Amino acid sequence: MSEVNIDAAADKREEIGKKVVANPSSLPFDFFKRPSNTTTKLIANSPNNKSAEGRSRWYEYEFKELVFVTYILVTATEYHDYDKFIFEWVAADGETFTKEARFSEKST
Repeated sequence: MSEVNIDAAADKREEIGKKVVANPSSLPFDFFKRPSNTTTKLIANSPNNKSAEGRSRWYEYEFKELVFVTYILVTATEYHDYDKFIFEWVAADGETFTKEARFSEKST
């Protein structure tokens, strides 16, 4: 992943803060890199919204520009409360974070 210019990120954050968003719960689909990838089509606002069989693998999403994500909603069927998933993301400063969650945890 390329290095992040903190000043440019701060400028972009200020620019985004001035925009009025009609539905802040959905990122515009065109913010995503590689919209033709099968995993990208799992995004709720994809024009080709489809489900996929869960697998023990990483589903990676990249954005064309920096975005401010406030939450991620995962919906699934036929999973047990003890089943888990892991999120990993890179902040604007380049630091990587990891969060593990289980389906029994309604909000994490």
